Amino acid sequence: MPNELTDAQWRVIAAEIFAGRMISAINLYRSPTGLDLKDSEDAIERYEVELHNQFPDTAPAAADPSVTSFSQRMSPPTAVNSDSTHYRSRP
Repeated sequence: MPNELTDAQWRVIAAEIFAGRMISAINLYRSPTGLDLKDSEDAIERYEVELHNQFPDTAPAAADPSVTSFSQRMSPPTAVNSDSTHYRSRP
């Protein structure tokens, strides 16, 4: 049974989610609860959806309904075409 988080810990996690720092939010959840990475990620994703339902204009969750998981949100962007200057490799 994982340890319960305090209200203050949940507020810090919520702030990290609102700021788009999901890895930090997962780590902040994982450390006191003792859960593994996958369970912590799942818990934070559920909390992110809950926050979005409570604060739809503020929370980043579900802004794009086609993005359904943390790993999808963390995927690097793809260039629109091969001529894009945004994705040039460093010299």
